[in-house]
Amino acid sequence: MARRDSVFAAPDEINLAVKQMAEASSPSAYFQEMMRKPAPGDFTAPKAAEIAAFHRLMNSAEEALRLPPDTASERLKTLQASVKTLHPFFQETTPALTKINGARIEVQAAREQLLRAITAR
Repeated sequence: MARRDSVFAAPDEINLAVKQMAEASSPSAYFQEMMRKPAPGDFTAPKAAEIAAFHRLMNSAEEALRLPPDTASERLKTLQASVKTLHPFFQETTPALTKINGARIEVQAAREQLLRAITAR
């Protein structure tokens, strides 16, 4: 299995979808097919600046997720709010960063509880 450089599962797939959307005869129809909901009015494929903004946000999210969950929490809340400024396609395809971090906090707490139980024996 190939190693991925990103904590997010599908950067190549997102880039391919953007390319296909730009080449589609109807980017709106492509969006609707992909997202299973109508595209916003006046929809166009993402422009280079919008693609770059998405990649910057995802890189920042990846950096934040390398931090301990408690440390990353505020940064991820800010980034999650920034998702609303992205192109509609990227708004739909960006994972819920705060939910990812919430799951990390739960795993960390469960791990600590397990370690306490093991050492208490």
